[in-house]
Amino acid sequence: MSDKKASEKSSEKDLKDMEEQAVTTEQMRAIENVHIKAGGTYLELMDRAAEHAAAFIQDKFKPCKTLVLCGPGNNGGDAYGTARLLQEAGFEVTVAMDTTREPQQSPEAQAERNAWHGKIYDFMDVDYGHYKLIVDGLFGTGLHQDLRGAYLKVVKLVNESPAKVVALDIPSGVCSDTGTIKMDAIQADYTVTFHRPKHGHYKKEGKKRSGHIVLRDVGIVMGDFDPSS
Repeated sequence: MSDKKASEKSSEKDLKDMEEQAVTTEQMRAIENVHIKAGGTYLELMDRAAEHAAAFIQDKFKPCKTLVLCGPGNNGGDAYGTARLLQEAGFEVTVAMDTTREPQQSPEAQAERNAWHGKIYDFMDVDYGHYKLIVDGLFGTGLHQDLRGAYLKVVKLVNESPAKVVALDIPSGVCSDTGTIKMDAIQADYTVTFHRPKHGHYKKEGKKRSGHIVLRDVGIVMGDFDPSS
């Protein structure tokens, strides 16, 4: 067997192995709770997710004009942390959120936002065609409602832009359990997901929208937890 065919076969096996590890949103939440009970913190997990996302981006892209989109939940917290680390690495970073309403963020997501010392723009005040890279941190696995208003407009603007797109955990608008989309969804080139892949990465429209799936270990302590239970 040629080296190329061997590499392709190995890659197919790795993808199959990843798919078999996929979990539901409920299972992922239970896994995180096990980690917290073992003495971990949500902020620690958020920091590690940001570190892995930023490291992947630095491996894949040279420093460039980068737009980081931050949602109202913990996915937004991952995005703020990623923005800070990319800026420290020499990327020209713009951070944008929905400034028309103040999100009720978790303490951990708020801490990541507070650690970003640059200006925060409104989604509608940036030129999406201006960037070479867009980081999608709008919504992660906790999205249960259809996208509306500014968020629906943002998804359309991202998908129409020429930028490469890296989604954090799952492309915004994709249901992490079923792979269906909530009105619309980000079309990612890469999705950096954490600890375990999600079923939505491999089902229906989610399979197309996720692009290349990159799995990163954020150091969750599992103990004897069985995710199939």
